Amino acid sequence: MLIEENPANDDTGKREEPEVSANHGAVGHGTHQDRPLERDEPIVPVPNRPNVAEWVAVLVTCVIAVVGILQYNIYRQQKKIMEASSSQTDQLIQAANVQAGAATKVADASDRNAKAAAAFALSADGINTRIIAAEKDFQRMADNAKQAVNVTVEQSRLEQRAWLGLYSPNPNTSPGGYGLQFNSFALLRNTGRTPAMDVSGIVITLERDWHAEIPDFDVEYAATMKGSPLSEDKRTPTILDASGIIAYITGNGGESVRWMLPEHSVIAPDAVSQVSLASESHKDEPLNKGTQILYMIGKVTYDDIFKARRHMTKFCYGYSHSSLYLCPKGNSMD
Repeated sequence: MLIEENPANDDTGKREEPEVSANHGAVGHGTHQDRPLERDEPIVPVPNRPNVAEWVAVLVTCVIAVVGILQYNIYRQQKKIMEASSSQTDQLIQAANVQAGAATKVADASDRNAKAAAAFALSADGINTRIIAAEKDFQRMADNAKQAVNVTVEQSRLEQRAWLGLYSPNPNTSPGGYGLQFNSFALLRNTGRTPAMDVSGIVITLERDWHAEIPDFDVEYAATMKGSPLSEDKRTPTILDASGIIAYITGNGGESVRWMLPEHSVIAPDAVSQVSLASESHKDEPLNKGTQILYMIGKVTYDDIFKARRHMTKFCYGYSHSSLYLCPKGNSMD
């Protein structure tokens, strides 16, 4: 039902009552029959229907509300995540601090260990120096003990081994074909406590002027036996004297090389063996007047029971003025 309003009377300033259109029905029970309104009957306003703009506004408002709710939820979740991240960061910081503290402790411990190692190294150097000194002392004591044992063994061998020496040479002269027959014998004696084995002896007789140097056995033997079939190791019998001892005479100066006793002879302890030093004819005048000297130089070699090495005895005798004497050099025993 429409209500028409009359404009106000400009002259009186009063507003007239609205009139109800006759074509509108009264408010009732669904009847649309127009009727005039009574003066005291209340006026019921007709509601406005919503238009499209209002519906769009409502929809936008709902969308905004939903978006706000979603943003609120997202914010809460982000807040939780940030709080969790902050907590994890704090934990990482705490863990890093713990690790830093542990690393500091490890570094301090390493520094202490390094200092302890340095101190131990110094101590070890001292210990090593003392060990080396002790080793040297032990080595020196071992060497001294070994030397003492060797000296004792050598001394025992020296006391027990065989010792051969030439004693009591006896010259015997008689007229001979050249004016003087010279014969000489000596005693080869073992003064040791054990036998002398594989005994071999060689003697060389030769004449030299009285002012000449005393001959040496090794030099004269090498010169005399040079080119000879005989040698000290390979002796081939060529001349046998009355005693069966090998004799060999050679040399332009009348040098005589002879073996003093049979090969591989054995001389018992404190036993003697007579050996021939010379059995030759010489001119008697030079020997008797002293213008020449008849030398008998020789070497005896043998083994002892230990057989560590072969032993040697050298001798040198001279004959002049009808007397036999020991040369001032060329005599030795080992």
